[in-house]
Amino acid sequence: VVGSFQNIWLLQLILYAFRGILFLIDAMANRFRTEISNIIKKIFPSWEIPAYNIKVIRERNSGRICFKLDEVPLNIKSIEVENGLSSDFCKAKLTPEKNSLSCEVVVDKKWIVRHLLEELEDKLFQDSRLFSVIEKQRVVIDYSSPNIAKPFHVGHLRSSIIGNFLKKLLETVGHQTVGLNYLGDWGTQFGILKHGLDQKWIPFDDIQSSPIRKLFEIYVKANIQAKEDPVFMEKSLEKFRFLENGDENTVKDWSIIKDYTVAELQRIYARLNIKFDVYDWESMYGRKRIQSIVDLLTSKGLLTPSPEGKLIYKFKERPITLVKSDGTTLYLTRDIAAALDRRERFQADCFLYVVDNAQSDHFQALFSIMKDVKMEGATHMKHVKFGRIQGMSTRKGNVVFLDDVLDEAKERMAQQRKRSVTTRTTLNEDYVNDVLGISAVLVNDLKQRRQKDYVFNWEKILASQGDTGVKLQYTHSRLCSLEKKSGVASIPPSSEINVSCLIEEEAINLVRHLLRFEEIILRCHDELEPCILVAYLFQLCNFVSVALRALQVKSQPANVAEARLLLFICAKNVLAEGMRILGLTPLEEM
Repeated sequence: VVGSFQNIWLLQLILYAFRGILFLIDAMANRFRTEISNIIKKIFPSWEIPAYNIKVIRERNSGRICFKLDEVPLNIKSIEVENGLSSDFCKAKLTPEKNSLSCEVVVDKKWIVRHLLEELEDKLFQDSRLFSVIEKQRVVIDYSSPNIAKPFHVGHLRSSIIGNFLKKLLETVGHQTVGLNYLGDWGTQFGILKHGLDQKWIPFDDIQSSPIRKLFEIYVKANIQAKEDPVFMEKSLEKFRFLENGDENTVKDWSIIKDYTVAELQRIYARLNIKFDVYDWESMYGRKRIQSIVDLLTSKGLLTPSPEGKLIYKFKERPITLVKSDGTTLYLTRDIAAALDRRERFQADCFLYVVDNAQSDHFQALFSIMKDVKMEGATHMKHVKFGRIQGMSTRKGNVVFLDDVLDEAKERMAQQRKRSVTTRTTLNEDYVNDVLGISAVLVNDLKQRRQKDYVFNWEKILASQGDTGVKLQYTHSRLCSLEKKSGVASIPPSSEINVSCLIEEEAINLVRHLLRFEEIILRCHDELEPCILVAYLFQLCNFVSVALRALQVKSQPANVAEARLLLFICAKNVLAEGMRILGLTPLEEM
């Protein structure tokens, strides 16, 4: 531990604080190191001691872990330190080495395996030591956010998938979250759409059956006409002014369109296991509400009039328009109003915006303005960036609606399963194909580094071999089948199972990997990166596959069968929880 101790008792105090640490085997060295750093930080708040400054030496097969405590005086009483670290599950020994101490910890594997399996069997994440050091916050997550009358394009798909993952992840470690879908329904294009609706090319009542597609169809036709006919364009602008100024009939019709759209979006989101807490609209921040924002910015000297009559905010010496010369506002202006409104409504500590890389400049300007107006929580606003999907299309064409993507995934999965000799034909085929297809699409996205672009390829996504969503579902189904057909009539409480039977290398490797689960969740939390969890679950499937071949359960002596079955049940629980955080529905058979 970096730092010089002037008094022996301070070192003893810290070492005694380690006594309660439970997870001291090779795979948990990083977790133990993190906890050491956190404990020292609590005792000495003024010290900044990164976990990586606590050096770890591992002996992979012996069950020993050695920690190097740097810059510690050598005149301490080793016996007192050793007594402080030693407990019923480990023994410690300190050895002077030039200017440091080597602290060797020998762990009782049986003790650690028993306590791990008890935790993973039915108390996953309860009383987590790693999660307890996280400062819990109320977090607003803005994600998905499609526009009315436009296809649910692939950027919105990535935002939806990643945002849903973040919501589940943050809730897992103890944060309170507000999942917010901020739908675009404002601007000139919606005046064009409203005027197109008034042409009754499609009867108003017929729109309800498929609002996203039919509104898009009307918008495309109206937009072409607006470009060719100045009178049509002028009427469209007038319709938007009616909407902006709160005309009763216009607002009423628009409200019906919004209700239709949300109903269809909720149906689509349900297939993806996505549920929002709040649906907000850009139109919530019209002229009346924006004026108070303009007044606030003006009072703080943040707006400068331009010769053309615009109101300008200077960001890094670059002029950014917030109010146009005709008094209309821009998307950034409404985002400022939305941020202030969300802070007041939700009393949030942190704000995440899950939007693609292309919007970086927009969010840098937004965050700068919020800091300038001294909004509480402005320093905890983050743009969660992601790359773009290239090459996505469906058999229906290049205009990609989310329903088309999910339906095609289901159809392709159905054809693939028909060709497989292992497919169970007694299942609810439509449901299983839908879950498998969606799992394939989601996992293919989440396994990518978040900020990287990637190429969409149907064959790779739906492959039964390799690292895909199908692999996760297959492994979970296989573990469920083992539990049902194990031949173990009833498994006793884990405290009564003889875990000393788990001596094989395949069992120990699986235990080691299970021990890393909380550490992996913490890394995902710190980096807001789903691919870390996906990679861990792929590795878990590999360890499970190897263990299933080596550790037979059926027809084994009762003590051996019970211990092995408990291990596989714990692996299933970890896999299912990881899949749930990713937004998947674990299948029990396929």
